[in-house]
Amino acid sequence: MKKRYLLQLLISVICFNSFGQTDGAVCCAVISIDAVKGMVTVRDKTTGELSQFKADAMDLRGIQKGDAVNVSAGKVNSINGATRMYATVRPDYGEPCCGIVSIQADPGAVCCAIVAIANNSTNQTYNIQVPKQISGTLLKGQAVAIDATSNMAVVQSSYGGQTAAYGYPAEGGESASGISSADKWTVKTNSTLKGASGRLQFDNPAGSKWTLYIYNMADNKYITSYANVNNNGSVVVMPGEYKITINDVPVLNVPIKKGHDTKLKCGTLNVVSQSYWDLSDATGKTMFTSNNGPLKIPVPIGTYTFNLGGQKQVVVIEEGKTLEM
Repeated sequence: MKKRYLLQLLISVICFNSFGQTDGAVCCAVISIDAVKGMVTVRDKTTGELSQFKADAMDLRGIQKGDAVNVSAGKVNSINGATRMYATVRPDYGEPCCGIVSIQADPGAVCCAIVAIANNSTNQTYNIQVPKQISGTLLKGQAVAIDATSNMAVVQSSYGGQTAAYGYPAEGGESASGISSADKWTVKTNSTLKGASGRLQFDNPAGSKWTLYIYNMADNKYITSYANVNNNGSVVVMPGEYKITINDVPVLNVPIKKGHDTKLKCGTLNVVSQSYWDLSDATGKTMFTSNNGPLKIPVPIGTYTFNLGGQKQVVVIEEGKTLEM
């Protein structure tokens, strides 16, 4: 009798564990949690596919980023090994901010491609590593969203025959000029500066024409402007982080520190042609400045597209050097 009781107890425990836990490899992990809406976003660790589900209040209190989630056939089957049943939906990240600039093989990983994307407003670029089965469905110019809560670049792909959202960690820091923002300036102590201000400087050769605008980086609010007719390329500015444009070419996140000189790295574009010309970002989509005929201008270092009479070519502006066109 006692043996029969123990056997029944053992069977009960096994059955309970069978119904309470799920077996098999876990596909996904939690990447973000919206406690207000009760929405949890999970990502497939192999393909990058994203899905969301609305968790009940009890589960929501216990779910953390990185938790293991099993998703199959549009449903959550388990969270951290415990059986659950939630329907999933495709995340909606609203209006896309960016677009795909290029898709190239990843020289360091045969599994993947490097997809470069650029912000349509700021020209900030990001690189994402995408599995080849997904990158093969993407197109240059395709819209991309950025999920700020998880720092994921989100693309739409028809991989598998059905359109779904796929997210990949965005590695940024470069502008569309191809140069890391932090490499576009130097910051040095200046013991002669008095008061709470810092100073912004850039090289501009004799005879060059330029306009400089300063905006607050946080809200893009205009602060002040200068030009070659009233300034020599040295401006006293209160400490902060700014967007600086020289001849409408933007340099983002420029730091100004008390008692320091921030010097923007610039070269010179010297156009000697009598024809119409314009200068755009590296993608050729955003035009910065143009003129009919000769003009000498300082330009922040980087890679650009130069158009002369309808003939476009990629050019590089280097610090302290003059590019004649």
